[in-house]
Amino acid sequence: MRLVEHPRIIQFRGQSVDTGKWLYGSLVFVEDKPHIYVGHCFVEVKSETIGQFIGIADSAGTFIYDGDVISVNGKYEKIVSFRSDRAGFCLANVSDLKNSAWMDIWQSPHVSWWNDFRSEIKVVGNIFEERN
Repeated sequence: MRLVEHPRIIQFRGQSVDTGKWLYGSLVFVEDKPHIYVGHCFVEVKSETIGQFIGIADSAGTFIYDGDVISVNGKYEKIVSFRSDRAGFCLANVSDLKNSAWMDIWQSPHVSWWNDFRSEIKVVGNIFEERN
């Protein structure tokens, strides 16, 4: 078993309330509102867009965050999500979302899955923005 590429980086992202721009850094709460600490500055972000870096990058070196949509081998789109009932980051096939009321769609892949398919994984979007 190989070690994951970025095992100790703890980083978050969120969309700025003011500009809609994605910000990356430490997550802090100021007066109960979420902020990303960037370059000696606290910038308020939309709480629904906050995602944590999962500790793994895709085939192009792009960090993967909670809320991202990834593809495996150019197909098989999956949503990445932290699931408290699984105590970890999980995947769900985008095509299975319509079945979530009657089946468990979340999978907890072993670290070997990420290592075996890393060269085929690509971040293709996220659940917060429209895709073409």
